[in-house]
Amino acid sequence: MVSTKVQSYLDNGRIPWSPGYKQYKLEQLEKTLLSDQTLEIFRTGGQLPSGYGYGVDERMVEYPWLFSRINSNDERLLDAGSVLNYPYLLEKTVLKHKDIFLMTLEPESTMTRRSRLSYVFCDLRDNPFRNEAFDTVVSLSTIEHIGMDNTLVYSDKVRYKEQDACSYLVAVNEMIRVLKTSGKLFLSVPFGKKEFHGWLQQFDSEMIAGLCSHLNGASLIEASYFRYDSKGWQLADAEGCKDCEYFDTHANQSVQDDLAAAARAVACLVFQKNTKVTE
Repeated sequence: MVSTKVQSYLDNGRIPWSPGYKQYKLEQLEKTLLSDQTLEIFRTGGQLPSGYGYGVDERMVEYPWLFSRINSNDERLLDAGSVLNYPYLLEKTVLKHKDIFLMTLEPESTMTRRSRLSYVFCDLRDNPFRNEAFDTVVSLSTIEHIGMDNTLVYSDKVRYKEQDACSYLVAVNEMIRVLKTSGKLFLSVPFGKKEFHGWLQQFDSEMIAGLCSHLNGASLIEASYFRYDSKGWQLADAEGCKDCEYFDTHANQSVQDDLAAAARAVACLVFQKNTKVTE
């Protein structure tokens, strides 16, 4: 049965971030992550159904992309950016047997109490963990905010009102440092035209190449690109996404005809550590 909020969102034209949007998005994500068939499409790089994720932001591809790739082994996982901090995600079988550390700038309104789950509040550029501490690191749609003005959404501390466009490289190298040799970093960023929105920056192909060349002891082993248009989300390639523009709801932009809610393309990258850190 469709809730009143969701029905209102649908009846009023699926306006991004309007009342009912978040509930609709949650329901669609839960449905997707319960579908073995859909996760297999993400795992193999197949074609998504027409209309998939229409009107919903990039989490509709980032989460299933991630969950189609991580394993259910008993291991230590660092979530750099706290994108997994939702009960419906933390309860997934693939995460139940992991020691999970959620690392983010400041305490969040929703914090889950469960065994093998810890919260760490810090700047991702100053990672407190020792070398080789984690089997897996996850950082979805996070590094585009590092060095930007985080006082708009994530903090009220003036020191986080920055315009240091390259400091995300420090944070990513810290993620690699705390990975065990052969461990994997799953990372995503908004992709398309190079854009600066004050509170985030959108990556282009040159920035992705620069990121890869600046990493210490890790190699890019997989790159997947997804593009959004009026038919929803679909697998694409870097060339097909190069002209995509970010819809910035915080800039009071008018709703666009395609009902984009945020990024119109994302790059989903897997890096593997290949060099052990020397103490």
